[in-house]
Amino acid sequence: AYYMGFTVELPHAWDSYKAAKIALGNTIQPANIKRFYDTQFKSMNECRKLLSHHLTEGVLTQEYALEKSLELLHCARECNVCIRWIMLHRTSKVRKTIREAEDPAREAEATLMLLLHTAQYEYLLRNLFTGLLDDKEKMWERAKSVVDKHLMDLADFFAGSNTLSRVGKDEQLQSWFAGLADQVRQLEVADSTIAGRKMHHLIEAL
Repeated sequence: AYYMGFTVELPHAWDSYKAAKIALGNTIQPANIKRFYDTQFKSMNECRKLLSHHLTEGVLTQEYALEKSLELLHCARECNVCIRWIMLHRTSKVRKTIREAEDPAREAEATLMLLLHTAQYEYLLRNLFTGLLDDKEKMWERAKSVVDKHLMDLADFFAGSNTLSRVGKDEQLQSWFAGLADQVRQLEVADSTIAGRKMHHLIEAL
């Protein structure tokens, strides 16, 4: 366990507390210890695969970050959890029960590589999100302008004024699309909560 900057090995720290020692007994059985380590090293391999993908040149773009932001943050969190667990437990005394089945040198190398790749990933991810936040207003205005133009194009389409259009005039649809365009123009990036709700309603309306 890790508490206030101190690492404590619970089987020894709780040795004088009978009830706590009994409660911990099942957890530190050799079979359970092996299972916990197998789970964490499986997680390590999964993290390494994800990092290898995300760190491939050309993958971490602004568009990708916007679409996969939750997945990217989840990856960073899982990598940190895995590293923390392995580094806290790799020198544990109770681990001697499965030490023979592991290669300490390979384990240390794998942990170090995961640590380095995670650091690189977090550095790139931080710079990417910082850039997105810095350009947020420009991206907002650009996207709003595009949506406004498309909605007005639809409104003009149903106005029946286009000589090449086979669609007859529909004042109701023309007014509806023009109204949506007006609502889009009124969206403000400063109040993202209200803007987000309005955008959700606009998307549902379409």
